[in-house]
This record gives sequence, structure tokens and C-alpha cells, in this order.
Amino acid sequence: MSFNAETIPDLMGPEGPLASIMDPYEDRPFQREMALEVARLMETGGTIAIEAPTGIGKSLGYGLPASVWAQSGAGPVVVSTFTKALQEQLLRSEAPRLQQILGSDLNVRVLKGRTNYLCYRRFETERRAATGAGTVA
Repeated sequence: MSFNAETIPDLMGPEGPLASIMDPYEDRPFQREMALEVARLMETGGTIAIEAPTGIGKSLGYGLPASVWAQSGAGPVVVSTFTKALQEQLLRSEAPRLQQILGSDLNVRVLKGRTNYLCYRRFETERRAATGAGTVA
């Protein structure tokens, strides 16, 4: 399977697979345009900044071309979010929807930074300080 940026908007159009799984389906020309720009950028390289209001469909707008790119074998995709809420939305809502659109599984993982995990040593230090355990009188 090869990657062709020009085919991406068709997946999101009124006759595409997105329309068949969304009830009700709402045609979003800006979303298709965004997806095409992202897909073209993936082919050529570079950077892009896209600003759009909540509810416009940004997650699918970049997620669909990224998923097709990854499935084509063109390379891996990393999506970095600012909030944990968006991480969860992408994992729980958008990834399953993208799998339905593409008719195949996606290899999706959530990676969190070290500040999201408990440091056992620090925990024990704080616990001892709070309870007075481990101190010599």
C-alpha cells in the first residue's frame, strides 16, 4: 500500500468511509482541506501550523493522514499532545474511529513522561517524614 496525499480527502467526504460510520454525518470541507494539507506535508516534509476552533474535527484532520501514512509503511507517526485529556480522547475515541474508517488495526500507544509516575524513593522519604518513621530521637 503506497501513500497518496490526494486520496485522503475522499476518505472523509460524503461518499467515503467516514460518512458510513458517523451517524449523523456532517460534511466538513475545512476538515478535508486540513487533511489534504497534512497529507501533502507528510509527502514533502516540513512543518505546518493549523488553528481551528473546537469541534472542527482537527483530530481526524491530522489523524487520518497520519494513520494512512503509518499503514502504508512510509514511517512511524508520533502525536504529542499538551493535555492528558486529549491523549485519552485520541486513544479512546479517535483511534477506534480511524480503525473503522481504514478497516484495519492501528498500532497505538500512549507514552507519558516521568512526572506521571510515582518515584518510590521519594514516596518513601515523604511518607517517613509525614509519619515520623525512620527518624532517630
